[in-house]
Formats: sequence, structure tokens, C-alpha cells
Amino acid sequence: MTLDRFSLLLRFAPGGGLAPAPDAVVSDGTLSLEATNLHPMPRVRRLGERVVILLGEPIADDRRDDEAVVAAFEAAPDLEAFARGLNGSFLVVVYEPTAPRLAVVSDRFASLGLVHAPTADGGLVASLSFKQLLDLRRTEGRARIEPTSVYQFLALRRLLGEETYDSEVRYLPSAAILRHDGRAEIARYWQPNYDATPPTGRRLVAALAEGLERAVAMATSDDKRFALLLSGGLDSRALLAAHCGPLPCVTTALARNNEVAVAEAVAAAAGAPHLFIARPPALHEDRLDDAVFLTGGMQVYSETQFLGYGPALAESGDCFLLGLGLDIFFGGLYLPKAPASWLGRPALHHRLTPLSGDLAGDYIGGVKYRLRTSDPLRVIRPERRAAMTEALRAAVEAVLARGRALGAEGHDLWEYLHLHTLSRHYSFPMMASLRTFAACRSPALENGLFDLAIAMTAEQKLDGTAYQDAIARLNPAVMAVRNANTNLPAAWSLRRQSAAKALAMAANRLFRTPYPQSPAWQERSWPSPKAALAAQPGLLDRARALPSSEALAAIELFDPAALAEMVEEHEAGRHDHAVLINLLLTIERTLATGQMKALRSS
Repeated sequence: MTLDRFSLLLRFAPGGGLAPAPDAVVSDGTLSLEATNLHPMPRVRRLGERVVILLGEPIADDRRDDEAVVAAFEAAPDLEAFARGLNGSFLVVVYEPTAPRLAVVSDRFASLGLVHAPTADGGLVASLSFKQLLDLRRTEGRARIEPTSVYQFLALRRLLGEETYDSEVRYLPSAAILRHDGRAEIARYWQPNYDATPPTGRRLVAALAEGLERAVAMATSDDKRFALLLSGGLDSRALLAAHCGPLPCVTTALARNNEVAVAEAVAAAAGAPHLFIARPPALHEDRLDDAVFLTGGMQVYSETQFLGYGPALAESGDCFLLGLGLDIFFGGLYLPKAPASWLGRPALHHRLTPLSGDLAGDYIGGVKYRLRTSDPLRVIRPERRAAMTEALRAAVEAVLARGRALGAEGHDLWEYLHLHTLSRHYSFPMMASLRTFAACRSPALENGLFDLAIAMTAEQKLDGTAYQDAIARLNPAVMAVRNANTNLPAAWSLRRQSAAKALAMAANRLFRTPYPQSPAWQERSWPSPKAALAAQPGLLDRARALPSSEALAAIELFDPAALAEMVEEHEAGRHDHAVLINLLLTIERTLATGQMKALRSS
């Protein structure tokens, strides 16, 4: 049986008195940890007077092995030293019943996004879903919705720092230890080093290739049936190239298309078996509440791309690898950049966009993942627009101040804005959707690769040339296959691909020969937001109901007439507001009063 969401709820009451929870992982009146359908489930170790609970996939001594993690815990002089020695994606809970004391350790990416809040009795409650925690706080009359945070999500498609929609609920930051012994305190055990000098030239390529190989070896160091979610781009191809031996590969798309053909060719080049799985066109129509629960409501529901795939993927493996993070780290995905121009047309390679003296303004108006297809202020009540704009800038400035205090400047400071708590990025719900039916790992979420990415200059990352060369060094055959993003050989630098495209275009003008075209969305893994909405009439029905939503009206932020006009424009085909509609559906279902539907069989 496959469920469409998982849940984890932690309660800590130093004064005792928690009601028994028969199905909890731990329940003794002071600590309760309940988990449902989470892959892997929490593992409990009792070490004398301490209880250690492992969540996620911690790595110690370069091995994905819980016993190695426990041994490292027992050998460490203190919790900070233990935390600094861990690698991978994890949360570690340390509980001392006799004190009583609680500590929660996050990894350097906060990759299992934990939200927490104080309780009325002086304790703590935490969850992997903000929606779960918000509904719980509503039943206690403690929810305090902050409209400026709602607008921040609408404008940036993510939240910064530790903000949530509730002013008392906080997101546990990366590389942090949350301690509670009657009072909560958070300390950071690691921060990025902006003084490191990166290797250059061949040494950089070698360091990156060795880092990828080591990361994949650690991620596959235990006894699991591993499978790779393979696209036609570079990130998953990098994992395949770095893996020692064939790795079963799976590609999903609406139908067999260019992406699938390229992925099949990449798998064949590596000698790996390949499976194609057709994606349901209406993936989220009956799973909207589940998707919102998994994202917590602070990431876009539609990014839970693997909900319901459990039965189809069960034969492929019980632990799935994905390349999430590599293009951000080494391909300069979110650097401020613009396509270069060749023969009067945009090229495939880029130039860095100069930063002004107003970095906050540059970021708000220019970062790639912001809401670009619609004006977010348009659906905000006119009298509240100035306050929302000012609050958004203040939130960005606050994170910039943290980065400057660490020594980050220029493009490093720009990247700090999306690296400081990486799991708040919109792509992480993909991992959450996998965890509803299997373990999943992103080898990029590894300390050594992260250190290298932080040390590299913006110029070294801009078009990912060193990254391409590192993959080719690991496995030239997989890089000889074309990149599905451009349909040109993946081993070619983007500058060389630009030149080839320009020459082919010139030949086409002179001799009427065809030249390679970049693929349309129909040739990619995921449908466009507009196409996905069109295939799901139930979601469009919900969009039409947004202007009359009690949940949206309650926060006195949105203009109902503007909402109705925006939906009408979208349906009439006058403007594509699909991304805005998805953001609003996420917000509305998060703020809707009452409990969402219970865990169900799919």
C-alpha cells in the first residue's frame, strides 16, 4: 500500500504531561515523536541516559551507516564536534530524559526542513510540515499569520531565513543545533568559508571529478537497491558517470519524447538498464492537499513531481538518487546573468550581469526563480502594496547582512541568498514526494562538494564548463551523447554550442539546411505549468474559487476583484498566469481552516 504523504510530529514538554501516543517512535510523557510513512523511518538508539534518534541519511566516516553515526556520537567530545563530523542529509535528535533536555541537529542544507514553535506549557512542538503545525496551532488558538511572509513567498517562490507564515513558527536553519531545556536556543556549528581559494584549470576539473566520485560512493555505500532518476541534462548524468558500475535508470515524461530518447542513450552509453514511466497528465488534481502538506505550503505544490509513483517505481529500487543541487553549485544556475548575443540572436552561453550598489533590489527584480510571469503586486490590495514591498526588501537585506558578516561579497553574497538554507528552494519537494514511498538521496548534498562550490568564483561556475569537463573526465561516453536542453553534444562548452548553432543558422539562411532547435516543453520531463493546469480541470475550478476564499479573505491581503480578473485572463488565453495560480492555490490550501484530509491510500 502506498500513501501520498508522510508526517513527523515531535513534542517536548519539560514539565511532563504529554498524552501517551501508542504508535509513536518515542513516547514517555516528556518526549513524543510520531512518524507515519516516512522513508526511512526514524531509528532510535538508547545510549545510557541519552536517546539518539536518527532521521534521514546521515553519513559518518564516508559511510551511510547508522552504527558509524552512533559510534561517532559516542566518541565526540561534544555535540558540536559530532555535528561537524557528519555528512549528508539528516536530522539527529538527542534526548536526555533525566534532565530533561532536547537537542535537534540539522545538516548543512537543512535538507529535512523542520519547523518548530513554542507551546503554551513552555515546551516545543516541531514538524516536517508547516501545514501540520499550523493546523495544530489553530486548534489551540495560537496561530498568528504574517501577511508579509505570504507575500514574500508569492514574489520569490520561496521564503528566506527562518520565516514562516506564522510569526511564532520558525524554520530550523542549516548547520544548526536547537537546544531546549525549558528555554529554546539555536546555535550554528558551521558556516560557509568565503576566504577559501578555489583550484583553477585542470586542478579544478580534477577536484570536481574526485568530489563527484566520492559523493556518489558515499551515497551508495550501504546495502540498498539503488536506481537513478535520469534526465537528458547534466546533473543526473554526472551521478551516472561518477558511479562505479552500471546503475539502473528511470526517466519519466508525459510520453516518449526527446528527453526520454536522450536519457536512454545516456544509460546505454554507461551500460545501464533504463526504464521509461509515463507521467499521469493529471498528477495533482486528486493530490493537491497531499502535495501542499508535503511542501508545508511554503514551496509550490506542483514541485512534488513523484507523488503516486511508488507502485511504478517499486521494481526499480528501494533508494532513488537524483541530481538535485549540482546545477546550482557548479552550473551557476541562479547567478545574475544574461545570454550573450551572436549574429543578433541570444546565444546559449552567458555573461555575468554587473551588480549595482543595490544588491537587494537586484535580487528582488532579477533572481531567476522569482515570480516573473505575472506581477505579484497586482493581486494585493492597493493599500497594502507599499508595506509588502518594504517588508520584502527588509527580509532580503537581513539575509544579506548575515552573508556580509561571514565575509561574502559581490556574487558570493548574491549566491548566499539562496544557499543559506538551501532546502527552502522550490525544487526540494521533489525529494519529499519520493520519501512517501522510498528512500531518496541527492549526492550533491555533501559537505566537500558544498565547500568546493562556495570556494569557486562566479566566473568558474557561469556556464558550467569545469563541471562539464569533470563529468567527461569520469565517463567520456555519457558526455558524447547530446544534451536534451540544447540537442548538441553534452561535452561541448556552451560557447562552442553557441558557435555551432550560429553557424548552422547561417547555413540555413544560405542553403536552406535545418539547424538544431532547442526543444519545446513537450520534449521535456515535466509539462509547462500552463499545460499542467489545462489538463487538470479540478485545479482550475479551485482557481476560479480563489476570489471567494475565506482563507485568503481572513488575512486581508488579496484583492478579490484582481484575483477574479487574473483567473479570467488566464482562462481566456490573454496571459499565462499559471505560475501565479499555482502559488495562490498553495497559499489558499495552506491557510484553509480545519484539518486537511487524513493520510489515505492512493
